[in-house]
Amino acid sequence: MNLETMIASCSSCKNEISLSEKLKPFNPFEKDSSGKKKEKFPVGYKFKREPDQIQISYGWFRPRAIFIFIFAFFWNYFVQPTFWLSVSKGIIDYILIVPVVAGFFILYWGLIELLNKTKITVTGEKLLVRVGPMPVFANENIELKDLQQLYCKSKVKTVNRHQNELQYQIYAVLKDFSHKVIAKRIYKKKEAQYIEYEIEQFLRIVDKKVDGEESK
Repeated sequence: MNLETMIASCSSCKNEISLSEKLKPFNPFEKDSSGKKKEKFPVGYKFKREPDQIQISYGWFRPRAIFIFIFAFFWNYFVQPTFWLSVSKGIIDYILIVPVVAGFFILYWGLIELLNKTKITVTGEKLLVRVGPMPVFANENIELKDLQQLYCKSKVKTVNRHQNELQYQIYAVLKDFSHKVIAKRIYKKKEAQYIEYEIEQFLRIVDKKVDGEESK
């Protein structure tokens, strides 16, 4: 085997195999043999490449966010004034406490769906995940010396009593065998796999099969 070209040849059949192609991370948007891209480059994703780091960001917005926010606005418009007016008079209407709390929850949910973004920054030392501006406890700070592998996995999320949706998440496998979610709320498999690909390319991670990951 030639270590410079990463090409191995069979002594009996004389066939040559490129190991660099075999070990290269899977790119779902790479051109196939006909010269056509397998998939349109993901819309709504921002990729920034620099010599010493890469940044990948995307928004969580879904059309239902508009409905949730409007519903939350009118819910709070009718419930909140009634409750706080009674409080100002020294009367606490306990019946309204649950609707008031629910109103804040729905409003917060709507703001998450409207405003939140995931930003992944990979440097030579760390993999940083920041989600905001609404806090959802999804930030991660992973030392590269602890990182072994990345993989993509699907998850069915319940939207309401009558609707489920399929989302994709990207996991980091650490040396202590724990798995951490570094990206979620991705709605197309190709997009999740492309984020995985970009990080693996930058970090020169050999793409290996992980039990339960999505097919490539």
